[in-house]
Order: sequence, then C-alpha cells, then structure tokens
Amino acid sequence: MKEAIRELFATETAAARAVLSERRDRDTSVKLTVRAAQRAERTFLPVMQSVACKAGCGFCCHGVSVDVTAPEALTIARGFRETLSREHLAVIVQRVKQYVHAIRTMTLAERRRARTPCSMLDEKSNRCAVYDARPMRCRAHHSLDVAACEAHYLHPEEKRGVPRYPDVMNAYEAMILGQRRALARAKLDLRHFELSLALEVALENEDAAERWANGERLFDAAVFEWPDAEPPQESEVPRMLLDENPWKRRRRTLVYENDWIAVNHDDVERPDGEPGIYGVVHFKHRAIGVVAIDAAERVLLVGQYRYPLDAYSWEIPEGGGRFDEEPLAAAQRELLEETGVTAKRWTRLGRAHLSNSVSDEEAIYFLAEELEHGEADPEGTEQLEVRWVAFSEALRMVRAGEITDSISVIAILKLATDRAASP
Repeated sequence: MKEAIRELFATETAAARAVLSERRDRDTSVKLTVRAAQRAERTFLPVMQSVACKAGCGFCCHGVSVDVTAPEALTIARGFRETLSREHLAVIVQRVKQYVHAIRTMTLAERRRARTPCSMLDEKSNRCAVYDARPMRCRAHHSLDVAACEAHYLHPEEKRGVPRYPDVMNAYEAMILGQRRALARAKLDLRHFELSLALEVALENEDAAERWANGERLFDAAVFEWPDAEPPQESEVPRMLLDENPWKRRRRTLVYENDWIAVNHDDVERPDGEPGIYGVVHFKHRAIGVVAIDAAERVLLVGQYRYPLDAYSWEIPEGGGRFDEEPLAAAQRELLEETGVTAKRWTRLGRAHLSNSVSDEEAIYFLAEELEHGEADPEGTEQLEVRWVAFSEALRMVRAGEITDSISVIAILKLATDRAASP
C-alpha cells in the first residue's frame, strides 16, 4: 500500500503542477478541483460502490466541521453563480452568512450536540446541494455500517467510531497532500478552512478566483479557531511519504578532498520543486567517543587545542574509526592511544549525527568501566593533557558551557539521563 500512496501523491502533485504552470486566471481553481475529483472517481469508484453510503442518508452531514481548500470553495461559488438565478443566489448567500454567524458563536461540542446541519445540506431531501463539487474531505468520508452512522448522529457526545476502509482514507489524504505540495511550490494559499467561512469569502468577492490565482491571501477572513478545537488526528500518510527523500540530486561536483573529508557541491531539486544547491561534507571516518569512569566515579577528560576553533577544548577521549572497523574496537584503541587506559567493561551509549545540515558525520559513543592504567601513545597531531574530574563536575561543566564538544556533551548527558531513569 505504501507504494500506491506514494504513486497517488506523485501523480496528484504532477497533475496540479501542470495546471498551475499554465496562465493563471479565474479557471485555475476549477481545473484543479474538477480534474482532481475526476481522478478520485476513477481511482475509488470500484471500492465506493461497496460502501453503505446512499443518497439521502445525511447522517455525516450534521454537527461536523467540513474542511475545504480555497480552490474547492471557489469552485462551489462559481457553480452557484453559473447555475442559479440572481434571486436564488442571494438566498444562498444569505443562508451561508446566517450559518457562519451561528457557528462562530458555538463551540464545536455545541454544534455536535445540536446536530447542526452543513450549510450545503438540503434538509428536506437530506441531499448535498453541491454533491458533484463536494470537497475532497467529503469524497473521502464513507461508512461500512449505516447503523453506526445513525448511532453517531444520535449520540455525538459518545464519539462512536464509524467503520471505514483505512486504505481509502489514506489514499485520499495522499491526493490532498499532493495538491498542497503543488500549491506551495506555486506560492498560492494552501490552507484549509471551514466550508461555510471560505464559501462566504468566495461568494462575496466575484473576482475571488482571479485574486487567489494571483497569490492574494483573501481567505484570511475565513480563518477561525474554535476554543475547543482539538489537534487533527495524526495520519500515517505523511510518514509513508517522508520515507522517500524529497530532495533530488541532479549533479554532484567534488570540490575538495583529503584523507579525512570530501567536500561536494550538489545541484538539487528542492522539496518544493525549485532548483537549488547544497554543499555536503563527507567524512571518511566514523567519530568515536568514550566516557571512561573509574571506581571513584571520576570521568577522564582530555584537553587539546582545536585548530578550527582556535581555542582550547576539554573533551572525553575521541577519535576516528574506519567504517570497516568495529566501533568498539575503534573506541578501545582510541582510549588506549590517547590516555593509556583500558577497560574490562564496555557499554554502547548511543549514536548521533553531529551536523546533519551540512555533513554526514556519524558518532558512536561508549561507556568504559573497570579501568586499568597504562602508557598513552598519542598521534603527532595530538598534544594532550589528561584530567580526572568527578562525574558531577563533568556534568556541571557541560551545563555551564565549559565543555562544548558535541560528542562529549551528548555522551555525558546521555549517561546522566540513563542513570536517572534507572530504578
């Protein structure tokens, strides 16, 4: 299913981008929504024929807040203008205004208890007045059990669940997110609004479609926060999509290289689809750190001058390990070389990426205990000073900013939190 979700997302993104790449005018919003609806109908028709929803049911159209995008509200408004008489349109506009006034003075819980019908629901027939142009959220909504819908309608305070096809809900969500991604790239308003609030704006402004297509945020008037609004239920769709890298590398150029690092200049396509550049530092060795603690609860710190910072730094023993070398073996070697200390007991504390916005450097850090002392053998680039401090003092140095080396900070704090969490 994950691949199908990604394919729907990519298809909808590409289709919306194609519309938005054309000259933008009053037809843009209609093209976006109508074509998306047609794709949804083709995709989900076989499944939707098996659901319990029937014309005139209407249980789900009471006491709910319907989310729409600006293009969806604009499409509904245009449909009214093109199919209704001036008198009938005036009735619709007044009805929407009355509904907006009512729901602005109610909490969401009050609306559920009152079973307030959607402003687009014809209560005599229980049919939607804009069914063919209904928002994508409404298209996604369905039920496999009419009795469950009725129970939810009669007892909204109980928040009873309604059985649905979760894969269908996720697929619609992917389509919605695909269009939002295209709108973001085009720098158009991609927010969701309550249906009637957005429709009021769209109906009041005859040139709303052109203004929105030209980037104007005229739907600010439709933004409203109900005091009892809850965070939206988390969807698994974004997690499915985030598994795939939204950055696309088009070309990589090696700018500089030595025995330790390689600096690359990448020409990329950004997540919003625009071209961009990225500088990436590749580290040829894994960073290794060791928190060595003796029986007196003292931590071994190493002091050395750090050339890039032009400053002296106190740190835990650290070094680099080849990627074909076991991290533990590298940690044991580095501790011995820098301090002359060996340990009988080793515990892996964790793993970290040290500067993941510009580099791929990875660190693995260990706790070393039951120590034995020997003779150090530092490299020629290392002029080291060794110092033993109480673990509480090392923790104070981290908190006071006296230890700033990232591996040392991470490892010492990790050990402190692990100890605090132990019974």
